[in-house]
Parts: sequence; C-alpha cells; structure tokens
Amino acid sequence: MWIYLFYIVAFIMLPNYRVGPLSVRVYISILMMFVMFINSLRNQQNTYIKNANKKYIVLYVAFLLFMTISCLANGEIYEMNYLNLLLGSYLIPLVVYYATLYYVRDEKAIKKVVVILGAIVIVDSIVTILQFYNNPIGWVTAAMFHGGNVAEWQENVINRFASADSMIGNSYQVGIFAYGFINAAFLCSIPFLFLYPVFNSKNGQYHWFLKLFCLAAFSIGLIACFMTQQRAAFIGMCLLLVYLLVKFNKNKVLTYVIIIVGIIIISFNGLSSLQSDSLGRVSSFDGMANDSRYSIWTRTVDYLFQHPLWGGHIGLGIDPHNLFLNAFVYGGFFGGVVMSFLVLSFSLDSLKIIVKKASSFRIFAAGALLVYTFSGLFHNVSIVDGSDLAFLFLALLSLDNSKYSVLSNHN
Repeated sequence: MWIYLFYIVAFIMLPNYRVGPLSVRVYISILMMFVMFINSLRNQQNTYIKNANKKYIVLYVAFLLFMTISCLANGEIYEMNYLNLLLGSYLIPLVVYYATLYYVRDEKAIKKVVVILGAIVIVDSIVTILQFYNNPIGWVTAAMFHGGNVAEWQENVINRFASADSMIGNSYQVGIFAYGFINAAFLCSIPFLFLYPVFNSKNGQYHWFLKLFCLAAFSIGLIACFMTQQRAAFIGMCLLLVYLLVKFNKNKVLTYVIIIVGIIIISFNGLSSLQSDSLGRVSSFDGMANDSRYSIWTRTVDYLFQHPLWGGHIGLGIDPHNLFLNAFVYGGFFGGVVMSFLVLSFSLDSLKIIVKKASSFRIFAAGALLVYTFSGLFHNVSIVDGSDLAFLFLALLSLDNSKYSVLSNHN
C-alpha cells in the first residue's frame, strides 16, 4: 500500500522532472506495473483486473489507436516524439487505474488515500494563495515543483506584476503545477473526496480529527480554486457543493461553509468585494460573441471541417479548449467519436451514482469526476490529454463492485 501512496505523490507532484528521455513518472509507473505483476503471481490474485470497467478501457485504448493512426497520416509521429508522448502522458493513466483497483480495497485504504491527497491539496493551496498575493515564495516553490528555472519565473511573472498587491483578474496562479488551468482542475475536483468522512453517517467510523482535517483541506481547496481565477472550475465546484449540501442536509456544515466563503470574499477588498467586478475573472463575461473561447472554438471547428478525417495534433498549434473538440483534433473523426462516447458514458454513470440516497464514497468520486470533466469543456486538460486524475476517479467508481471492498455495506 505504501508504494501506491508514494506513486500518488509522484504522478501528481513530479510531472515534469526528467531522467534521460523520459519523465520520472514514467519510470515509477513501470516500477508500479512490475510490482503489481509480481504480487499477482505470488498471491494468484487477479481480481483487480476483473473489477476493471472493460468498456472504459477498450474505448480509451481504441482512442489511442486512432490517435496514433492520425499522427501517422498527418506525418507528425516523428516530429512530436510520439513514443515519448504516449509513455509520458497516456500510459500513466492506465497504470493509475489498475494500481488504484489493486491497492484501494477497503475503508482503511480509503483513509490513507484521503490523507495523502488532503496533504497535497493543502500544500498546493498554500502555494496558490501565496501566488495570488504575488508573494515570491509562491512562484519560487512552483518552479521547484515543475522543474522550471526560478530566475525565469521571477522574470516572467513576479516582475511582470511587481506592483500588484494580488492577482485578482489574472489566471496565472499555477500552484505546484505548470499551468493555472491544470491547478484549477485539480483543486475543483480532488477536494470532494474529503467530504466523504465529513458526511459519513457511521458513528465512530472516522475520528473527529480526520473529519476536521478533511473539512480544512476542502475549505482551503475551495479558497485556492477561487484564487486560480478559472471560472469553469470554480463555478463547477460551487454547484456540486450546493447539491451535496442539499442532498445530505448537514446544517452545521452548510453554516460553516457559508461563513468561510463569506469571509473569503469580503477579505479581498472589504465590503466593496461584494460588487461583481471585484471577483476578477470569476464574474467577468462579456457575452458569447466577445468571449475568447467562442473564437477559439469557431477556429477549431473550421479547421476540423477542412481536415475531417485525420484532424491534426499538438504540433499544429491548435488549442481547442474543449475536450470534445480536442478529441476530434487529436484522434481524427473516428477517435473523436470513440472518445465522445467514452466521456458521455462515464458522465452518465457518474450522474446515476450521485443521485443515490446513500453516503457512499462513490458519490463523491463521481462528483469529482463530473466537475473535472466540466472544467475540461473549457480547457485543454481532460481525459483526452491523458489525464491520470480522470482515471483515478474512474477507478474509485468501481470500488463497490469489488468483493474486497466494505464500501458496499454503506449503500
């Protein structure tokens, strides 16, 4: 189990460190595959493979196949070092999926995963908050985590906003990640896993200290998500939070969250912060015709009409900012259809789960996946780009189907 927890830390916090031609995450993923293979032979235990949702895996692998064919047809497979991309971005999600099914089998494992993820969210949130207030420590820390050059960060970010007291209205708060939208996608989704111990109705099952830790991790994650100034992520997070509060009717939690969020908003600029224009990018929208996403989407659609069969790829400089458009650009027509079916399939499955009455862990995993996917409708971070977080959530959706999991007893 400890090697899995180390793997979680590695694939989230060390995405850009490289040893030779490959990232550290690739080497650790290969090691994880080897450990699971040896353990399976020793224990004659392959139940985790049987519990995998074959539909998700088959569709994802089919998308990778069509993406490879598209790259060959476009002549980009050599230009973009495709093998490196395949190993560094698209292999890891599959390893994350099977490793999660293999190691996370009971409530004890859930607690360990929640604590590790909670610690990562707290670290990322603190760094994000420091960046929001333009504190050099926040930017230097970011450079350390993603392997960037500290001096370059200081020149491009700190000096650029040297006179700014805060980064309200700007979306450069990357946290411990390389880009602000990746940070926002992480912060808007992972914290929902922490609400399971908070809402769990089994008395004594979760110690009060763990519940307090989870509530603190969620709250600071919500604050940091706002400070990323990424509208889709923050709005999606708020909508799901309201739904869960209404669903479980926890008045004390509702009061706590309202007070915290109110203090956050007012603290930015006194009472004047209650004005919509003081919320930065979160409240700024000039209409669809003037929105940058609209122009990006229309250009992408025009390109796809000109290249309907094989699409294009990253090398073409097209940034669709939408997971469905990304799917058709990366995988061509056939890959786009396959990926669209996959996204719609697990989204519908997630919706069915969150409307259940019981406080199952799967409800919070499904909610996290939906918010993460919603964010991907407006950014270039999703399962289409080889998201390991998406496959972490997909694996957690399968926990109740395992005979090793006690979570099914809570339904």
